[in-house]
Amino acid sequence: MIVAIGSLNVEVDGIIQSRDYSQITAPEDFVAYRSNTDGIPIIVLGGLGPERAFRATTWVINEFSPEGIISLGFCGATKEYEQPGDMIVAFSVTRLMGTPFEWPDMKITNPLKPDRKLMITALTAMELSGLDFHHGKTVTTSQPAITPGAKHWLGETMDSIAVDTQSHPIASLATNASIPWVSVSSVLDHWNMNFPNSIYGIGTGPKTRGMATYISQLASSPLEFPNLMRLGRSSGKAQSSLTTFTSAFMDFYAASSTEQRNQR
Repeated sequence: MIVAIGSLNVEVDGIIQSRDYSQITAPEDFVAYRSNTDGIPIIVLGGLGPERAFRATTWVINEFSPEGIISLGFCGATKEYEQPGDMIVAFSVTRLMGTPFEWPDMKITNPLKPDRKLMITALTAMELSGLDFHHGKTVTTSQPAITPGAKHWLGETMDSIAVDTQSHPIASLATNASIPWVSVSSVLDHWNMNFPNSIYGIGTGPKTRGMATYISQLASSPLEFPNLMRLGRSSGKAQSSLTTFTSAFMDFYAASSTEQRNQR
């Protein structure tokens, strides 16, 4: 069984609706879904941030003993050529601790490499489904990089093509448990986009994101309206790409696994 670990409901709503998923019991404030169709990954949403990703992955490993793990969700672009909805497949993930003000002085973790078979499966699924994608280094930070300056710094100094808040703890725990993993994400915000500051006033749980939630903050932050509208358009593109990818990935993964079994 494959388990996909994400952060927020808005990332996987399209997948949930397209593949006959039902919500299953999960601890604390996580959300988990299982499809009624065989061969479709369980989806677990742990909320925003590395600490939540760590706890969600620990539970997934203990509860499901998965044969593979996908870190699946939204990311920020750190290169000018990446557009909202573009897919990112990490050839390595690293972790940068601290706040953006502390980044230049923080220690960078050694890069973790994904499972080759899962990575090739992900890349092939994107080719077959016609998605625009990029292959490079993803860096995990303790909080979202919300300014163009922060994202540009991560792209130049870290030589990364994407930034997220979850892939490194997922990869680290999977590696320690000898479970194959891959990190796949969809670009939510272009590198020159200022992310709404209201992200810090909403909470970190998996159900606390979405345009309606952000719009509720406009009374105190009316100048954020243009960025919120831009975010809404980007979110739709990113979610659509994740939905297309997941369907293609599972179809190709199932076909390749069947072929391998037949060759034994």
